[in-house]
Amino acid sequence: MAVIATPKTILTLINPELMEGADTLRILMLSVTPLATLTAAITKLNKEKNTKALATIGIARLIALIALLLPLTKTLGIAGAATAYLMANTLLLPIALKQLPIATKNMAALWSLQVASALLSYVAPVSEVATTIMLTTTSIVAMHIARIATLNEIFSIVKTAISTLLRKP
Repeated sequence: MAVIATPKTILTLINPELMEGADTLRILMLSVTPLATLTAAITKLNKEKNTKALATIGIARLIALIALLLPLTKTLGIAGAATAYLMANTLLLPIALKQLPIATKNMAALWSLQVASALLSYVAPVSEVATTIMLTTTSIVAMHIARIATLNEIFSIVKTAISTLLRKP
């Protein structure tokens, strides 16, 4: 959630010249949940040796990406390419969720939270830091309530992320 809420700050810390790509980074972050869901479905189909469904997902995703890439890149540039990637993954979610019916609730909760965070970060009249703290807290509570992760798992992830960020290269 922090990356969705503060892409400009994060990119500025990495390299100030990257700040122009903040919207692209936000769009790509929104692609993570649909992509993870598709990957889980593909893994399951691969394990089951269901080559017909695997081929259908692969071909449909490729066709969607190619069909969307040209017009969106032409009109929106690199943000259009990221949007095409997001849409190509999102369009196939019904097929993936058919393979993973137990994951539908968690995926919907997580992705809804990510989309709401992205929208809030655009319209919130609050600083990026305050928005990040608020959204991160909200996401921790939501993941715990939806039983996506335990509090110990969440705090372990946060601890690892903070120690990684504080580590000097």
